[in-house]
Amino acid sequence: MTKIFPLLGLLILCSSCITIYGVTSDYKKLDPALHAYLATYEEGKDTLYNRVYSITGEQIRKQMEQHDKILVYTFANGCSSSTCYPLATFKRWADENGYKLYLVTTGYGNLSSTLSQEIDLPLYVINYKAYNTNMQGKYSNRFLMDLLQNEANPKAIVKDPYVNLYAFEKGKLTQVSGDLLNLESQFISSNK
Repeated sequence: MTKIFPLLGLLILCSSCITIYGVTSDYKKLDPALHAYLATYEEGKDTLYNRVYSITGEQIRKQMEQHDKILVYTFANGCSSSTCYPLATFKRWADENGYKLYLVTTGYGNLSSTLSQEIDLPLYVINYKAYNTNMQGKYSNRFLMDLLQNEANPKAIVKDPYVNLYAFEKGKLTQVSGDLLNLESQFISSNK
């Protein structure tokens, strides 16, 4: 029994040294120096590259009235998966296939790793306040339900944890994928 108390003390000490990202929006953990890069998306106003705009799925859907082809990529900052390519790769693919690209991060944790890529596009973050929760899983699902609201069976798409690319043509979802290399550009861009 006396061995348990030192172990508990060590666990408590170590837990104060560990920062866990991805459970909430991580806004409160954001380096104050990065606040200058944050803005709220407003329809009709110009967006600037090297800024991160909070946005909802509904706001992206409204953009489908102005752009025939939209590609939405949702990602975690600092992702190290084999399918987390540099953001410039997504930009190049979108440019080559005639898509308006929305690079949407799911939270504020490790935002500096995304900003350091210096891509000449505005970046977006899910507006967790619009979904009345700070829990990343909940507001991410609500964002996707907004984005996919006009699609048949959006819940099935949202439940797939490996899907993070959503390609739309004329407001209709044409393809989803978890890997940019699996998007079929000839299928998607047939109306070029």
